[in-house]
Amino acid sequence: MYLLEFPPSMMPLPSGVNGPPYVMFGINSQDCTSLLPTDVPLRLVLHFAPALKKWILPQPEILSQRAIRMSLTTPHVGINILASIDATGLAWILVRMLQIANLSVDKKFFIFDPSLSVSIAIQQAWLALELPLEGLASLHVHMQMSLMYGMPVVFPEMRALWSMFPPASPVIQAMGDNFVQSHLAKSYTQPEFSAIRNWYLADLERYRFFIPLEKRDPSFGKIQDEMIADIVAEKVKADAAAQEAAKTPMRIRRKKKLDEATASVQDTTILSSAKYEGRERRREERRQSDLTKSYSQPIDSVALMNAIAQERSFRDEE
Repeated sequence: MYLLEFPPSMMPLPSGVNGPPYVMFGINSQDCTSLLPTDVPLRLVLHFAPALKKWILPQPEILSQRAIRMSLTTPHVGINILASIDATGLAWILVRMLQIANLSVDKKFFIFDPSLSVSIAIQQAWLALELPLEGLASLHVHMQMSLMYGMPVVFPEMRALWSMFPPASPVIQAMGDNFVQSHLAKSYTQPEFSAIRNWYLADLERYRFFIPLEKRDPSFGKIQDEMIADIVAEKVKADAAAQEAAKTPMRIRRKKKLDEATASVQDTTILSSAKYEGRERRREERRQSDLTKSYSQPIDSVALMNAIAQERSFRDEE
C-alpha cells in the first residue's frame, strides 16, 4: 500500500471526511463490494479522487422498508465506475486512502509485495481515477524489480506494459531483458513464444525495440531452432505411437482368437479323452461284475454237459 502516494497538496485532510455516507462500489455495473474494503467514506474518496464524482449514482426514489432503515442508520451512496479496471487495483487505492485517514482496514488487504499483474491492475485503476502519475513512482520501481528478479513475463503482461510506458522507460527495458532471458531459459512453450514474437514483429515500433534484443545474444535463434526441433521430434514420436496403437488392437484380436481356438481344441481333446476313459472304465467294471457273478454261482453239471453235447452236434452237422 505504501507504493502509492497522493500529492502533498491533499494533506492535511479536511475535517469530517471520515464519517458517513459510505460508498458501495460497482465496476461497469457489476457489484464488487465483497472485493473491496468496507465503510469507505464518500467525502474521503472524493477528496483524493474527485473524478469519481461523475460516476455517483442518483438515490433511488423507491426503497424497501429494510433499505430505508439501513439508510437511516448507515447511509450509503453508490458509485459505478465506468472504466476498464478491476477490483484488485481499486482495492489497493482505497486501502491507501483509509490508511492515510487512520481508518481500520481488514488485514486481508495488507499485501506489501504485489505481483506484476496486480501492479499493472493498480496502475490501470490509478489512471482511470485521473490521479497524478507521480504518485506511482514507487510502484514503477517495484515493477522494474519484479521484471529483473521475478518470474518470466507473460504475453498479457507484456501487452499491458507496452501500452502504459514508452519504449525508453526502465520498465520496458526490464521487460525486454526478462523476455530474452526467459526465452534462453526455455521458459516459454513454442506457441507462447510464437504469439509474443508475432506480436512485436507486427508493429514497427515494437520491431525496432525487440530485434536488437534478439541479436544481442547469438543463442536466441539457436534456442528457437531447438524448440522447433523438439516439436518436430514430439510430433514424429506421437505419430509413431498412434500408428502403433492402431496396429495393436488387430494384433491383440488375432492373438486372442488364436488362443481361444487353441483352448477350444484342448478342451475338446480333454473331454473326449475323459469320455473314452469313463466308457472303458464302465465296460471293465461290467466285465469284472459278470466274472464275479459267474464264479459265485454253483455249477449245474447237467446243463453244462447238455451244452457241450449241443455244441458238438453243431460241429458234426457242419
